[in-house]
Amino acid sequence: MTRQTSDFVYERLVQLPVPGETLDWVARQIGRGARVVAVRRMYGGSSTAMHAVDAVDARGVRLRRMVLRRFIRPNWKYPGLARREALVLDALERARYPAPRLVAFDDGPAECDARAVLMTRLPGRVELAPKDIDAWLWRMAEALPAIHAITLPRGLGRYRPYTDPHTVDVPLWSKERRAWRDVLDLARSRQPRTTPRFIHRDYHPSNMLWQRGRITGVVDWISACAGPPQIDVAHCRVNLVRLHGLQTADRFLAHYASASGTRAEDYAAYWDAIALADSGVEPGFSSQLERGAPTGLTAAKMRRWLDGFAVAVARRS
Repeated sequence: MTRQTSDFVYERLVQLPVPGETLDWVARQIGRGARVVAVRRMYGGSSTAMHAVDAVDARGVRLRRMVLRRFIRPNWKYPGLARREALVLDALERARYPAPRLVAFDDGPAECDARAVLMTRLPGRVELAPKDIDAWLWRMAEALPAIHAITLPRGLGRYRPYTDPHTVDVPLWSKERRAWRDVLDLARSRQPRTTPRFIHRDYHPSNMLWQRGRITGVVDWISACAGPPQIDVAHCRVNLVRLHGLQTADRFLAHYASASGTRAEDYAAYWDAIALADSGVEPGFSSQLERGAPTGLTAAKMRRWLDGFAVAVARRS
């Protein structure tokens, strides 16, 4: 199945109602005679179906709000994904990190229509265009070292790039093709030596919830693994470049260095190169970006900013 076909099938699947047997499973996991009274599709997930679920007990008293993640995308149906996320959420709860709490999971699937994870729903909303951008960057930067300090749970997978950089070509839309060639050459080089830590692996603004200027929680932990902490920084930087440009991404790096007790000048260009090869080649909007993007953001502007980032990375290589 091609990527385009997979995307089309997924978009059709996520629009379907959650099957009754899966909602019955949700109610049983809650207990107390619970029944589901509301189900709402949550936008922004690019790999799984996400639904907000509300339930009441046998007396009609509203219970805690939850999120149901179902692994329905055709190329995301291999075993172990639900169990892996459950392992990660358990580690986050033990570390008291602000993240969803695990309620239950079905990795068979044994009772649901697809592999599924049921978790608590956090307050707050995604914020991509803050009024105080420097405070926004600082909050995101200071939340990251605490993730990297979490004890690695047994059985957690190891980091690897989303995409083999040897299979990535210079983007056809680029006006800085030489810089991109240098970036891809760097991404194909040997990874700098680093100590593996617990990493989010998909750390970026769309995976953070905000309320009154503070982060209420970090979400979407399905890619968490043991790997280089610098890749969380780099992945966030690429996404910040898409949203606000290179200066914003550089400011985030400076804040992260301050929060983590490191030096920005010691941050290797390799990490930005591998992050660009991973996800910077395609500058298009995601469904969540379309709903919360800064005013005036276009695919053309993203391409221009990504080209500028590639030039900056190539100069540091």
